[in-house]
Amino acid sequence: MKTERFIGQFDIRDIEDIFDEILESTKKHVGDVSTKKNKTVLNVYVYGEEGEHLPHMHVLSPEKKKRTSFDGCVKIYKPEYFPHSNHISTFNSEQLDLFISFMHSLSKKKYNGKRLTYWELATAYWNEIYNNKFEPSNEPMPDYSKMK
Repeated sequence: MKTERFIGQFDIRDIEDIFDEILESTKKHVGDVSTKKNKTVLNVYVYGEEGEHLPHMHVLSPEKKKRTSFDGCVKIYKPEYFPHSNHISTFNSEQLDLFISFMHSLSKKKYNGKRLTYWELATAYWNEIYNNKFEPSNEPMPDYSKMK
């Protein structure tokens, strides 16, 4: 005979908070997009545990607020946005120029003993998290100036 136990009530906000905590614990920080005066304008992450198997990066404003003013996603392998959930922001022309320059530059972090471009680092993090072998050596970095 199966016994049911009442463990409490949840509402959708509780579930969203739990999901946000899981994402926070599994995300990898790729780096910070900065102006020439070293002001950070965007943070780039690869999230784990999203259940998505389409390689993409999350780009967020650096504010510490729960709801940031910029919250968008960019495909790693194609110059396209990947809007899902509340991640729907798109770059203005200045942000796009800074993002492109950032993705081409060498990361400050080493990955497996090598310095990679930030695009290669995002790809390496995606592969590490999802076991989804999207190899940068097989695919060139997309031309993000053609973002759709």
